[in-house]
Amino acid sequence: MTSRSPTHLLNQRVTILRPTSQTNDFGLPHLVWQDHLQNVPALPELLGSEYGASRDGKVQYKFHLPLETDIRQLDRIAHDGRLFQVLVITNQDRPSHVLSAMTTEVHP
Repeated sequence: MTSRSPTHLLNQRVTILRPTSQTNDFGLPHLVWQDHLQNVPALPELLGSEYGASRDGKVQYKFHLPLETDIRQLDRIAHDGRLFQVLVITNQDRPSHVLSAMTTEVHP
């Protein structure tokens, strides 16, 4: 019997933004995030509650994404009008069709 891939649970969509280095008016480098991947299937998971899942006052989420998603640390995830900084990317040790991105919310 074949197991059903958990990717059918990825029923929401996110945009992944990748940082690029640019120079500001003073000649100093700074990062600017630009769309890298759009309409990526995802399942966001709030860690704790909106009030209990905070790290330094910032809400933390784990985003489950397809295994082949091109995502790395320092990328950002835009979801439902909010922006999240990718802290760590993990894949369970057992066979899986998803990876997980641990994030914290970014406030403009």
